[in-house]
Amino acid sequence: MADRPTSAERRSRSKNKAEDTASNLHGSGTFGLTDELGLVAVSPDWTQTLRLHRNGLRYRGLPGSDLDPEAVRLVIRAFLRHLVHIERERDTKEMKIRLSEEQMLELKQQLAECERRTAHLQAVIGGTEKEKLDMLEQLTNTKLSVSERESLLNRSVEKYDLLHGRYQIVEQQWSICESEKKQLQVSHLMMFALAVQNNGLILDVDMRKIFEFDRKYPLKS
Repeated sequence: MADRPTSAERRSRSKNKAEDTASNLHGSGTFGLTDELGLVAVSPDWTQTLRLHRNGLRYRGLPGSDLDPEAVRLVIRAFLRHLVHIERERDTKEMKIRLSEEQMLELKQQLAECERRTAHLQAVIGGTEKEKLDMLEQLTNTKLSVSERESLLNRSVEKYDLLHGRYQIVEQQWSICESEKKQLQVSHLMMFALAVQNNGLILDVDMRKIFEFDRKYPLKS
């Protein structure tokens, strides 16, 4: 095993390390941390703190040294606090970004679902419109057929009325003829009875004519 350093060696190493740190930190208003601090967002208050500590080192240094250990500790402590704050802000922002990405993914899924449902509804509406057009066409054809049938029915009714009127006329004429026939039958019978009463004799020819007439035109009650 390697020998552990003695107290004198440790003090010598600490002194050399402090001198190197002092030479690095004292070169500028930010104690040589300009490049490192440029990587983070340094607040104006912290920059002012660095200036004050720089002035303290310049005008109020320890005897034999330009470096104030207390000022260095304050600067490093402030830097670490600021770094922790930055880390927390970064973690918070990363968490917000992840949440935003999850919300964005969920919104994209909802949008895709809405688009799918919209496409389905559009297809249903298109089918409904087609059915509506077909029904309108069928309704138009039905109305046309009904109109044609109504026209045919009206013509049939007119024809029926005309034929019925003619039938009534023929029936009236038939009644008149029947009445005239009866009158003729009565007249012939009266003439026959008168001839029998006057002459008492009737020729066979006349009797045959009378019977034939009576058979053709029987007397109805």
